[in-house]
Amino acid sequence: MIKDGSTIYSSTSLNFKSLFTKPLKFVIQLFTSSSMEHTLFYIDGRVLEINGNKKGAQFKPIKQWVDEYVTKHTKLHITELKEDLNLEQTELAIRYCESQIGVKYSTVQASRSWLDNFFKGLNKDKQLNQYCSGQTYNCYVALGILPKLDYALTPVELLDYQIISGKFNQWRRINVSETY
Repeated sequence: MIKDGSTIYSSTSLNFKSLFTKPLKFVIQLFTSSSMEHTLFYIDGRVLEINGNKKGAQFKPIKQWVDEYVTKHTKLHITELKEDLNLEQTELAIRYCESQIGVKYSTVQASRSWLDNFFKGLNKDKQLNQYCSGQTYNCYVALGILPKLDYALTPVELLDYQIISGKFNQWRRINVSETY
């Protein structure tokens, strides 16, 4: 079972065919120089998923996410907090995730925010737009576990912050059967 407050990372072994069927995964992996293309925050049997679809952010049961997203080419990894969340933190995390439902997310805007770290002026609207990893990070900010940042994060950078903080266990591979 997954502990409340965990981050789930997904990666996909991409092949030539998936270049045409899953082009966004290729773009994310290209820009982030990593096979990790998606992160989710896990709490109370559900995950906060931020992606570029028209519905915006969703807070859904983990099994529903697995059924919709995971394929035979998907690998799942996890980082867990070293200390369990207390009841107050769990309730706060659920409220935070619920407050994000429907929030729109743009991969293009997030990429501009991230690239603005290197090429100032690229993000003309000056609004910080996050990848799914930045929103996952913000869950930990809301809980007071990690400090607020003023720039966009990639999945690899999220993992680095988690490990460097000393508050998370090393990431590990999990089987789909461990998710519910």
